[in-house]
Formats: sequence, C-alpha cells, structure tokens
Amino acid sequence: MRDKALSLLKFGVEALFSKEKREWIKAIKEVGEYVPWKIVQVLYESKLAKEMAAKPFSEYPDPKFAWVVAKVLEDYGYVKIQSNKVEWLKQPEKVLSEPPAVTSPLLLETLGVIDRVVSTLPEALRTGSKPLLYTGEAQDAKAVFAKFLDNTGYSQMRMMLARDVAHMEKLPPSALVVDVGSGIGASVTTLLELTDAKIIATDPYPENLKILRNLVKLMNEEERVIIIKTRGEELSAALRRAGIESVDAAFMVNVLHWSEYPVKVLKEVRKVLRDGFLAMMQGTLDNKRGRLAAVITYLMGSSIQPWRHELLKWIAQAKFKVKKHETFPIDMFLLTP
Repeated sequence: MRDKALSLLKFGVEALFSKEKREWIKAIKEVGEYVPWKIVQVLYESKLAKEMAAKPFSEYPDPKFAWVVAKVLEDYGYVKIQSNKVEWLKQPEKVLSEPPAVTSPLLLETLGVIDRVVSTLPEALRTGSKPLLYTGEAQDAKAVFAKFLDNTGYSQMRMMLARDVAHMEKLPPSALVVDVGSGIGASVTTLLELTDAKIIATDPYPENLKILRNLVKLMNEEERVIIIKTRGEELSAALRRAGIESVDAAFMVNVLHWSEYPVKVLKEVRKVLRDGFLAMMQGTLDNKRGRLAAVITYLMGSSIQPWRHELLKWIAQAKFKVKKHETFPIDMFLLTP
C-alpha cells in the first residue's frame, strides 16, 4: 500500500507540471468509464448478461477469465460477485441508454480497437476461442494489435519506463540493449529514439519480425538494430548463436503474460546481463486498470496477467533485486542481478 501511495503521489505532483501526465489522468478516468460500459453493451446484446447471472464461473471454458470479466464489472459498480456468479446492480438496458462521454485524445485514438476487441468477448466466454489471436497468422488480428500498440498513450508509458524509471538515455553508444519480445517494433522505436545504444530486438514470430525489419529500414537504423528470432525462454542460447555473450541492459514491456514460462524468461534475461539492469513494465490484476487491460490482452491471445505478489515472486525466483518499483499508471521495475 505504501508503494502504491508513493507512486500515486509522485505521479500527481508531476502532473502539476506535465501536460503529458495530466492527459494520462484524464484518459485513465475515461477508460474506466467507457470500457466497462462497452463490456456491458456486448454482454447484453449477446444475451450473456442474463447468462452470467445464472451460470457459475466454473462452467465457462476458462473460469478465471470469466471471473476477471465479472470482477471488472464489479469494480465499476455494475454487478456484485456472489456465490460464483454475478448479481446485476444496474440493469444493462438502462446502462446502455447513457453512453459515457469520450473526449481524451489518448482514448479516442484507440476507441475503434477497443470496440473491435471487446466485440469478441461473447465467443471467448462461450467457447474459449479468440478470433483476434495475435500470436496466429490472421492479418486482421495483426492489424488490430498494431493499432493497440501504436498509440500515444502506450508510447508514453514505454518512454516513462525507459526514461523516468531506468534513465536509459544515459547509456553510451557502445552499450548493447536487448529488447525481449519486440513484437512489431513499438518498444524498439522507443529505445532508438531515447538512446544511442545498439539494440538487439527479439521475437519468436516470423510475421512480427518481417514488420519489424521494415520498420527499422524505414527509420534508416539497420546499423543499430540486430534482429534475432527467439522465444524469451531461449534467449541466452539465441544470443550466443549470434556471437553475443552478454548485454549491458534489457528492456521488456508486458511480455510475461504472453510467455509460457515467465520465470524462465526472467532467468534467461538475468543470464545475459553483464552488470547492467532490466527495465520491465508488466500489467497485474491488483488494480482496476490492470484488470481492464487483462480482458483486452486476453482476447488478443495472452494468458491472464499475474497478481503483483505472483510477479514479485517470479522476480525473486529469477534472483533479481528490485532497485525501483512504480505502480502507477502500471507496474514498472528497475531490476538488477
């Protein structure tokens, strides 16, 4: 609780002098009004609203996901979780007659993506399938996820991690930074903009790496970026095959809930660090914002995000030390071996 209070206080004080952070506060407020409302709309139109009041979470294909959806609705006052089911506190048909206002540029930028993703919620709840599976080959899913990542708000969070938490702008041009789980290159862009270091971009999916290569070429940064196809669980061996024994720093943005073995990923990152640090951003289920995000990323193919105590346990198991930990607007860590 003390860490959370300090993070909130720090962010609030910074917001007095930063338009960027004031916009974040506005966006967070509006996201918390719009996304739960959209979930209610989709549940009502698909007849799932009544079903969730009668069907226990244990009877869904993924009970934990059903609980997270219900918890989000409880967080924002729509339902009460009772006896493994939900009890509606606000009738959906009345709620839907009053859509929340959306004025934040950060939210308006991704509104279409949120609507598209949440529209797949009924299928995920009823069958366990995810039509927008980002880790597959569907181009529609790739396009939606690209829009989800490439927005001002998410870019600002990546920059906050790299600049405000880890001070990566101080890295010398000779430094090697491995970006774990680069995807289509959003975090690589952040590192190229902030640092003069050489970047090792890693991802297991060929489709992502193709987009990443085109991005790096467009930015005219081929000399600074090494691209390696690998899962995080196999990072050290992949780097050795490329002739790289160690790196000076690592960067990892919301990767662990996409990983089959998250502790193994952390151990592999620790193994390749020379004497440097890992700058890590990771959503958790400990607050309303994290639970909202968990619904969105799950529908695009991730597992459910961890609780903070699980995440801290993983960090300890990988023998990292926590040098800095911010909890607002998302969990951000500076870790050292």
